[in-house]
Amino acid sequence: MIADSINLNTSKRIEGLRVAQRITKTEMGCYLGLSYPSIRARLSGEVPFQFNEVLRIANWWHLSLDELVGEMTVNELTVGGDGNE
Repeated sequence: MIADSINLNTSKRIEGLRVAQRITKTEMGCYLGLSYPSIRARLSGEVPFQFNEVLRIANWWHLSLDELVGEMTVNELTVGGDGNE
């Protein structure tokens, strides 16, 4: 599904930026009011981030939503995200 692909890409992008900024999962969970298992599940893509959580992260890191989520190509928005329709 397209939504699953978007959620996984968002999780990967946030996780990559978190690591680059040397923010621990515990720190991020604390900022968002989430337990360690909850933030781990979101960062791994098991559970999608809620919109308000993505918005809070963008504000925390002084990024626009576009910068945080990243641009997605049409190919990424196709079923499975692999270009095979």
